[in-house]
Amino acid sequence: MPAPLDIARLSELTCQVLMEAAFVMAEPTPAAPALEGKLLAARIAFTGPCRGRVTLTTTARLAITLAANLLGVDPDDDEAADRGGDALSELLNMVGGALLGAVCPPGSMGHLGLPESMALEAEPPPRGNSVTLLTDEGEAVVLQLELEPCL
Repeated sequence: MPAPLDIARLSELTCQVLMEAAFVMAEPTPAAPALEGKLLAARIAFTGPCRGRVTLTTTARLAITLAANLLGVDPDDDEAADRGGDALSELLNMVGGALLGAVCPPGSMGHLGLPESMALEAEPPPRGNSVTLLTDEGEAVVLQLELEPCL
């Protein structure tokens, strides 16, 4: 039987993807620091036993580190600086795939939309369920789950 979909399960999957794909350790924190400076967000829609959207928001600084780790380059490399939004989108795509694998019953189909990234001026107001993950370097990642009624 598939696991129920909730923010705790999504948080666990996100931490796993960040560690395995981008070599960044993170864990949920109740004392969430506010995101400041230039921010990047990525969002992806999904359908399956449940429908909804997942959004990751973090600082451009962490997005560049994620890009560097995914690309195998130094964080000071121009390519890493140019690919922060792409890295966030790719990691969110991996999280979405893990999410569907965890919640879809065997033999059923889920569908992921295409991830989209965007620059933000300020941290968006919370929508749906949210949790802040804190990396071992003290960087925050805000994870939001907007869930429509399950089938």
